[in-house]
Amino acid sequence: MANNEFFEGTKQSMKTRTATIRLRTWTLTLAIIVALCFYLLVNVGFKTGLNPIDFCLVVVLQVILYSLYFPEGELFGQRNTTYIANKKTYNEKATQINQKHLISPLREYCKIEYERRKKEYIANECGHLGITPEELELLRSKTPKEIKELESWEVQCFKENGEPDGSKLIIFDKGKRKRLAKLLFKELPVEENHAETILSAVENNGTRAIKDQSIVYRTRSYIKKFLIAIVVGGVFAYIGYTLRDGIGLAEIVSIISYVCTMFTTAVMAFTSGEKCSKVYKNNFYVELYNFIDGFFEWAKIEDKAGNE
Repeated sequence: MANNEFFEGTKQSMKTRTATIRLRTWTLTLAIIVALCFYLLVNVGFKTGLNPIDFCLVVVLQVILYSLYFPEGELFGQRNTTYIANKKTYNEKATQINQKHLISPLREYCKIEYERRKKEYIANECGHLGITPEELELLRSKTPKEIKELESWEVQCFKENGEPDGSKLIIFDKGKRKRLAKLLFKELPVEENHAETILSAVENNGTRAIKDQSIVYRTRSYIKKFLIAIVVGGVFAYIGYTLRDGIGLAEIVSIISYVCTMFTTAVMAFTSGEKCSKVYKNNFYVELYNFIDGFFEWAKIEDKAGNE
């Protein structure tokens, strides 16, 4: 009974996904398959070696199909109820900022929140190093060479009233020295958010902290698919080389293999596009409206302080 329910659920899910694919995508897919079959049947008698045309054909077709079906998956992912709810919540909160003319305070909050995250990052790194942020400031007087050679450091301790309270010895191994040098002399890996990003839900500046990971994921997916297409293209080009004695069962198997490859590519592209929206784009909206909630809370505190 459970197996039947699982099968029916999977079947219904496949039907839903198939129904969301636009007519133009189906039309182009059918045209690609028909053209591919004709090419294989006509070209089979002319294969005298490892065919570079077959190789390029398979690579290009896979990239085209991936480009066709990835957006279809994105559109389907955007129908997810959680995605819709989070996007709606974000839009409502962003609209409030515009309606209440809070863009200037938002810019101020972005800077304050950025400074807070920098302090949190420094404090966390100091915890790993076994020092305090105040002791880190003392270490800033040392040169990169001195930090690289620093194996131990004795620091004076003080009581709350400012009286001396002995000293402590801090040991730095190679890993800690490297981490300390990065903290002292490298730019902190903490990025500032910008009001434009918060209000437009478009990540278009590499210096921003809240990022639309769906953009990164989409790019990586296309690159990954292109590399896979090259490998698969090489395999099928070799198959084309071995099938040069006329049309027979082997040629039919070859055609089926090519078509299956195209089908697999389409499914992978659709799934990746769906994940791009349901996971990464959805998380982007969640981060944005959580940031706005923090801003609203800060704005209330500032308003109370001003009234007092």
